[in-house]
Amino acid sequence: MKLIVFIMTTAFSVAFAAGGEGHHAEGVPQVVLWQAINVAIIFSFVYFKFGKKIMESFKARNALFMNEAEKSQKIQQEAEAKLADIKHKIRHLENTANESIERARAEAADMRSQLAQEAKQLAERIKHEAQSAALVEIQNAKRALHEEVVNESVRQAKEILKKDVGQSDQQRLQDHFTSEIESVRLGAKA
Repeated sequence: MKLIVFIMTTAFSVAFAAGGEGHHAEGVPQVVLWQAINVAIIFSFVYFKFGKKIMESFKARNALFMNEAEKSQKIQQEAEAKLADIKHKIRHLENTANESIERARAEAADMRSQLAQEAKQLAERIKHEAQSAALVEIQNAKRALHEEVVNESVRQAKEILKKDVGQSDQQRLQDHFTSEIESVRLGAKA
């Protein structure tokens, strides 16, 4: 608007300065003056007819541009915040990676020592059970040997008694010896 007023004022000043004296040597030629007036009238007509629409269009485009600029700025800020968060997480992972590796190594060492201790306990238990089983077998073997010795002794005693002792003595001694052996046998089993 100010531009149009400036152009019209300038054009009219030039027209008044030219004066109507008819000599063309000085000032602006009259054709140029009329052309300037025509241009001013056209600009004035366009301004008054379409000026508000053009201004509204520029304002709307400006508002749209500003809105898009704000959206893009928000998106950029969100992206920068996400980037900063990701960088923070990466730094945290890098910092804790060594810590996690050390923790895993410590856990592996603990498991290794626990397994070694369990294996040692198992070996001790197996050794103890083997010793117990060996003692039981030894006792069983002693009993069996003792019974065999007793049986063999009884058999040999019977043979000796048959040869050296008479029938009645033999029967009495045999009964007495058998009862003694049986009592020894029962005492050994207990």
